[in-house]
Amino acid sequence: MDIDAFVAAHRPAWDRLEHLVRRRKSLTGAEVDELVELYQRVSTHLSIVRSGTQDAVLVGRLSALVARARSAVTGAHVPVWREFVRFFTVSFPVVAYRARWWWLVTTLAFLAVSWVMGAWVAGNPDVQAAIGTPEEIKQLVEHDFADYYSENPAASFASRVWINNAWVSMQVIVFAIFLGLPIPWVLFQNAANVAVSGGLMASRDKLDVFFGLILPHGLLELTAVFLASAVGMRLGWMVVAPGPRRRIDVVAEQGRAVISVAVGLVVVLFVSGLIEALVTPSGLPTWARVGIGVLALVAFLAYIGYFGRKAELQGETGDLERAPDVVPTN
Repeated sequence: MDIDAFVAAHRPAWDRLEHLVRRRKSLTGAEVDELVELYQRVSTHLSIVRSGTQDAVLVGRLSALVARARSAVTGAHVPVWREFVRFFTVSFPVVAYRARWWWLVTTLAFLAVSWVMGAWVAGNPDVQAAIGTPEEIKQLVEHDFADYYSENPAASFASRVWINNAWVSMQVIVFAIFLGLPIPWVLFQNAANVAVSGGLMASRDKLDVFFGLILPHGLLELTAVFLASAVGMRLGWMVVAPGPRRRIDVVAEQGRAVISVAVGLVVVLFVSGLIEALVTPSGLPTWARVGIGVLALVAFLAYIGYFGRKAELQGETGDLERAPDVVPTN
């Protein structure tokens, strides 16, 4: 092989590849494609040079160039802290933000059902009699409902609440594989439980106690459950109506994005569990306990609104396969 002729013929491609590698953080889509093509071509050149010449300088230059190009094409390792920050500033909030209308409708439907059923229980003695005896209802209203939040040590109670709430949220997300059809039933069961307790407390003029105990943690906790339900039902609907894109692509993309919500809600429900274990049964005035719950909810919604809207404007979807180190990017 005439090595001088080979170098003369292919040097422009090597120089171009080196130029693209130096600019890898600001490449256009067409330049990224060119980078990948030149990387493959120069890798072949390196194999030819290695087998046809003993020129260590040329082999070394091409080896270094191919290694740098490979790093640009496949992406360098992203530190764990950057992945963590990206998850909580992009992946999780953007999925929640994009499901905001499903989230809102789910919330309103739950509140409407709970309110109607609660009023029905509170104003209908026959319904109350079907739920329990007067003694059982008295025990629930005067002791059991409040004692539930203080009968166990705070640490163990927080852990139990966290695990239970996380399980409910995971359940409704998993039900998305059934087109989201079981999710309304799960929500209805939870709404019925809230309505029965609230209705019985209201029938005995204990509604202030009910809201004083349920709101501090319930505002954030139920909002998280509503979000899980919303993204699960939205994913199920996309199976039915994927739009102009292929159904399998839409469902795969959104399915991976929904995983972000499942993971993110573990943290949200952990905060809710701490409030339920430490704030709800505390000796603070009712207004202070409810105020803490309101602040937690407002902070969560503001976080979703700010980071979610920002990520959506940047074209993010929350798809876990759209990692920043897959291809050269800004």
